[in-house]
Amino acid sequence: MKQLMFLTGAAVGYVLGSRAGRERYEQIKKTAQDVWAHPSVQSAAESVREQATMAASSGAQKAGAVAGSAKQKVNDRLHRDREEEVLIT
Repeated sequence: MKQLMFLTGAAVGYVLGSRAGRERYEQIKKTAQDVWAHPSVQSAAESVREQATMAASSGAQKAGAVAGSAKQKVNDRLHRDREEEVLIT
């Protein structure tokens, strides 16, 4: 993953810093599009999308459970505090 990020950064840096002109830019752009269209790259991208979706769903479920637990604790505390007030008065 780190290598992919490095290569992507290097490619972007080269394109942005290139003084080779429009022709070289178009050549790099076509190569990048060809790589992106390659079936193995698309398969990997789909796998990453699926994993991200599953992670987001799992995170949302965990957040909901934590929020529900926090709500219950607050309600319990408020109820207990009210009972203590009644006993004091």
